[in-house]
Amino acid sequence: MKHSIDLAERIRGTYWHAAAILKLDLDSIVKAPLEELRFEIGGGAITRRVRADVGPMTTERDSLRIPLHWRARDHPNLFPVMHGGLHIANVGGNHIELRLLGEYRSPLGAVGAVADVVAGRRVAEKSLHAFLTEVVSRLQAGLIEHTEGLGVNGSAGSDPARPNSVDGG
Repeated sequence: MKHSIDLAERIRGTYWHAAAILKLDLDSIVKAPLEELRFEIGGGAITRRVRADVGPMTTERDSLRIPLHWRARDHPNLFPVMHGGLHIANVGGNHIELRLLGEYRSPLGAVGAVADVVAGRRVAEKSLHAFLTEVVSRLQAGLIEHTEGLGVNGSAGSDPARPNSVDGG
């Protein structure tokens, strides 16, 4: 059984800046969080190591797309398979949107479909949301690190895309 995924997060920053950082550091921002998918449940967490294919990245004027495909590293027939992509787009006002789009296929045919209804879909969505949140966190860290390196004021309420003004007096 296939299920569509459409999760999105918006962050402060400019598209061109995020695209440049991703071109330089795609592995640590997108691929590293896929080494082990994790989601919190109750007082603990469930993790699953995955085998992921990432890229190649395609860019357009105001957006980019990173194809993603993954399956469980161990016992892949017992876990969902994900096909999709991470889309990053300019949404104006110095904000960008990261959107995880795609579909996952439940394992084990009819038995898997029943398990998916009971809890599997929630588990998959939590896992995918945790992945997207981790990518957002890593990209935001890259944006902050890069803007601080350029002498851009990164304080709350400032615009990370604009350099500090210099008073000539």
